[in-house]
Amino acid sequence: MKTKTAVIGSIVWFVLVLGILFAVLSYQFEHHTVPRSRFNKYAESMGQFGGVLIALGWAGLWIPWALRRRKEKLAKQAAAASKKRRSRPSSS
Repeated sequence: MKTKTAVIGSIVWFVLVLGILFAVLSYQFEHHTVPRSRFNKYAESMGQFGGVLIALGWAGLWIPWALRRRKEKLAKQAAAASKKRRSRPSSS
């Protein structure tokens, strides 16, 4: 996964989760007659749940990206180390 794909995926996931939460809260507010304090508690719990969903989605996008970057970095370091070893003059 490229960085551009991970960034676009993060934005899409964020907007999608917020849109769903907004739709659910709007529906609850418009179609159910509940006291304002109860609705505020409901909105707070939905916000916490939304934060967890966003974090899990971002983890699913960025962890594979980070693993791939680490693998590439280690491969470059190993190639540079083996190149250094080959270019050293022998001491015998």
